[in-house]
Amino acid sequence: MLEMIKKGFKWPIDRTTLTLTQIEVVQKARRNDQLALTIIHQCLDDTSFEIMVTTTTVKKAWEVLQESNQEANNVRKVHL
Repeated sequence: MLEMIKKGFKWPIDRTTLTLTQIEVVQKARRNDQLALTIIHQCLDDTSFEIMVTTTTVKKAWEVLQESNQEANNVRKVHL
């Protein structure tokens, strides 16, 4: 799953030329992406969820999480 988060999910540009096997792989990747995004959404508090609700892929959600955690770490360092 971490590999999928790093790569992100993108629909192929021209889906009409895909073989049946390739379509199945794309659909499975999309399902896995949505599952991971759902799991991330379930783990968030209300404030974080409001920020995260606009993300459509796991990669974008992961980047938003990293940015928000980086900001929190900077605030902690200032307080210390």
